[in-house]
This record gives sequence, C-alpha cells and structure tokens, in this order.
Amino acid sequence: MLRVLIVPLLLLASSAHGETTLFLTPQFKVQVQKDLTYGEGVVDSSSKPRTRKLTMDVYQPKGNGAPQQRPALILAFGGFWHRGGKNAAPMSDAEGNQNTPMADYCQAFAARGYTCFAIDYRLTQEDPGLHNPPNAERLMNPEFAMQHKFLGGANKVRDELGLAPLNDETRFWFWRAIVGSSEDMGKAVAHIRANAETFGIDPERVAIGGWSAGAFTSINVGFGAQAPVKAVIANSGGFWGYNLYQLAPVENAPALLMVWGENDIPGLLQIAPSMVRSMRGAGVDSQLAWVPGRGHFYRQNDITLADDGSKMPLLERMNKFLFAKLDLQTLQ
Repeated sequence: MLRVLIVPLLLLASSAHGETTLFLTPQFKVQVQKDLTYGEGVVDSSSKPRTRKLTMDVYQPKGNGAPQQRPALILAFGGFWHRGGKNAAPMSDAEGNQNTPMADYCQAFAARGYTCFAIDYRLTQEDPGLHNPPNAERLMNPEFAMQHKFLGGANKVRDELGLAPLNDETRFWFWRAIVGSSEDMGKAVAHIRANAETFGIDPERVAIGGWSAGAFTSINVGFGAQAPVKAVIANSGGFWGYNLYQLAPVENAPALLMVWGENDIPGLLQIAPSMVRSMRGAGVDSQLAWVPGRGHFYRQNDITLADDGSKMPLLERMNKFLFAKLDLQTLQ
C-alpha cells in the first residue's frame, strides 16, 4: 500500500517542480537569429539626411517543452551613446571589472523560456535625426541638459575613441542620440508586439531593459514615451532626455527595477535618491538594489543587496522581478 502511494506522490512532486522552474531556471537550448530589421532611423541629419536599418538579434528557446507563448525581453546595450552594440564584447573599468553584454543576458533568459531581443540603436557619431520628436514639454531643456559641465563622461569616452570633445554642434548630435535611442527602442517594442505571433510571444508580457545608456533609454521608453510594457530593468541608469523628475502618476505604469554599483559614476549616485522619490511619488512599483564593491561595471553573477533586505546574484534578482511583474506563474 505504501508503495502505491509513493509513486503518485513522486510524480506529483516532479510535476510541481517542472511547473515552478519554467522561466526561472535554464532548461532549453537557444536558437539565435541575427540582424533582423525592426525599423529605420535617420542619420547624417545635419548634412545629407538618410535612413539606415535598425536591427536586432532574436534569442528563442527550442526543444521539447519550450513554451509556445513566451514573455518578451528587449535589451539595449550601454556605451554613453558613443560605443557598444548588440554583439558587443564585455567592457572593463580601470580595476578590471567587467559588465555583462546584452547578448549574454539574452542567452540566459532565452534558456529559461523567454524570447529575448538584443537591439541596435543609433549612436552620436551618426548624427541621428528624429522621425517624430516628442513634445518639448516632456523633455529636459536641451540647452540645460547639454551644458559642457555635464559632458565630462561623454568626452572621456570620445577621447578613448579618438574623437574630439563635444563642441557647440556635436553636443546636440549627442542630445539627439539620447532621444533617438528612445525612439529606436520604442520602434522595437511596437514591431515586436505587432509581430507577436511570429515571435511566439504574449504582447501583454513585454519587458525592456539595459545597462548604462541602455538603462537610461529603457527608463525613457517605459516612463517618458509610455510604451506598452509591463516592466523595466535599469542597470546603472538614470534620467536624461525625458524630464522624469516631475513624473505625473501614470495609469498602468510598468514596474521598475533599478540597480547601481556601490561605487558607480558619482553623478549617477547623486541623482539616484531623487529618481527613486520621483518614481515612488508617481506610484511606480519600484525596487532598488546595488552591487557592493563595484562601480559602473559589474557582472550578472555579482551579488546584489536591496532595500528590502534581500541578497542574491544580479541575474537571479532580475529573473525573480520579471517572473513576478510579468505574472509568469499563470503561464506555468
């Protein structure tokens, strides 16, 4: 009699285990499609405007048991709107700390059952233009935002790339790159949702995120442009472009996970408290975490601490955040 009872219980435990690990633990092989076009963007806008294709790499789970309806995660790379790419190698700081590229995050989440998109967007050197500029009232004043005293970080990157410091003309190329990256990611969100059946995703379970410039871009898209997404992950991001310090309450605003390195860029850490106040004051479901001992560069396996007292690797925190905010338990 005991043997008869044990077998069904073991089967039940196995079934329950399988249900709770979908979207939480890696269990699928990953198929990658490179350089799919999701839109076009204007470049060389100050001289001879033209358009170029905007592309993305798509990471999908494959094999037995891969879910037919999946959440979507759209990720944008960092590099101060001057460098990087959807296939970029890890970047390093002076101490040798590295970031995790978006391609690696996409691999990790696709292995858990997501469809992930690593997107390209236009950089400052391309002199981007805007198809549909946002209402000026929703943006920071560009004359204020592009003051030379705020451009030290960008000029440091430009020096590393062999470029001249930003001048009175190219600093507005930089401004259009900040706003233009948001336009590009917004186009990616729209394209992916419009082609949900092709990608095998649920268009109501879309999250966006990124690191550094990609994190700023994701915040701008989710809360400035108010794209139809459910969650935003901002690893070392902030406010620049859209004026979100006076964010009005937004109905159905996405949830937000904000992460910084303990020794992150000083200016970023200085504005962090006001960012959190602005988001929570507008009723945004916001979580805050930091990476002890790290600066602007940290890896997905680095330990994070949160203001709720939790301690876990960054990838696990991102994973649990998305599982909850995209309501993935109902897809088990």
